[in-house]
Amino acid sequence: MPPDLCRANTVTVDGETHTWADLAERAASCLAGRVDPAAERIAFLPDSPAGPFAAAAFLASRQADGLILPGDRASETMRSLLAADGFTVVAGHADPVLPPTPPQVRPGRVAIFTSGTTGVPKLLQHTWGSLNTMGHIAEMAPRRWLLPYAAGTYAWYQLATLSLFKDGQHLVAADPRDTEAFFAAGAAHRADAMSSTPTFWRFALARLDPARLQQVGFRQISLGGEIVDQGILDRLRALFPEARLNHIYASTEVGACLSVGDGQAGFPVEWVESDRHRNFQFRIVDGTLRVRSQFASASVRRDEEGWVDTGDRVEVRGDRVYFVGRVEGSMINVGGSKAYPADVERVILGHPAVQWCRVHARRAPLVGYLAAAEVVADGDAAALEGDLTQWCGARLPDFAVPRIWTFLEEIPMAATLKSARMVPDG
Repeated sequence: MPPDLCRANTVTVDGETHTWADLAERAASCLAGRVDPAAERIAFLPDSPAGPFAAAAFLASRQADGLILPGDRASETMRSLLAADGFTVVAGHADPVLPPTPPQVRPGRVAIFTSGTTGVPKLLQHTWGSLNTMGHIAEMAPRRWLLPYAAGTYAWYQLATLSLFKDGQHLVAADPRDTEAFFAAGAAHRADAMSSTPTFWRFALARLDPARLQQVGFRQISLGGEIVDQGILDRLRALFPEARLNHIYASTEVGACLSVGDGQAGFPVEWVESDRHRNFQFRIVDGTLRVRSQFASASVRRDEEGWVDTGDRVEVRGDRVYFVGRVEGSMINVGGSKAYPADVERVILGHPAVQWCRVHARRAPLVGYLAAAEVVADGDAAALEGDLTQWCGARLPDFAVPRIWTFLEEIPMAATLKSARMVPDG
């Protein structure tokens, strides 16, 4: 059975506060006579800040088969995929665009586009049940979540479903690209919780004085979407000592299936091959993490026992399991020696002048590849290059020390709030 909507929970966007009940009614009134939620797959392409929330309220309340994709993200490729999958496209007040063939409708199905950063975007199929990863938690403290994620992404749905289906969970949505206005909105509307990426926090810390950030009285901070290193955990703990701090492993494919709240990077090795988590289990095969989760997309490939190969490479070090990158592109072969970008980045980020870094492979004669680093740091680039080379040399094997340094003025952050992806060199 689908969960009941918490119609009195609120969403604040563009300075206006709406209940989910109001948003559902607004969407229903706009769509009356234009679409049939029982017979059509509906792709909402909203063009207003409140539009995605009204679409989510409508889809959840009607258990319609649908998708949400802001109009400014709807490329021709995505529109073609929508037509091929039988979606009726609803964009603003324009007439709905019908698909070439009638669809097979499944009540309560929710489609989500992957980011497309590794190729053509794909449509993955979820349900409100698989998206509602907090549904099994009996009691949650009331929270007002500051929401930075782009509408229609998996991370956005995580917070939208939390507010849709858990009493006392409210949302404050603002544009994260203007960090000052974003955190000012959080302070003005009394936000006390936030979920975001390590890159976004580094971006904010580089732009704003810590005192400005502390004006938002955070009681809970969740990190995810990227590898969460000890450095960013320690910085946030120092900045918000009273907040509950946790980091989450989640993806559009396998859902949210790991939450670590002990203040340490990685997760306890005892969680591997354990039944301690009712909704998901982990195992490590050939250095990659496998997950079996009830929150996984129905579209994802599983083996005969239900395990999903996440493609995330992990290493066991002592009593912790650490993420070291994706299988594709996560290793730099330097003359036969293997360097992992995540390990090199962790060392570079430990330097007191460094705000952000990204390590990747650069083609080189004789050895095949060398480690190259892009850095945002305080100080003179010429002096920093030598200092960082020495810093890494004292903490890494020689083959893993970056030989090519590029200093950037600002952290390159993608629309997903993750570090903008490098184009592989060769």
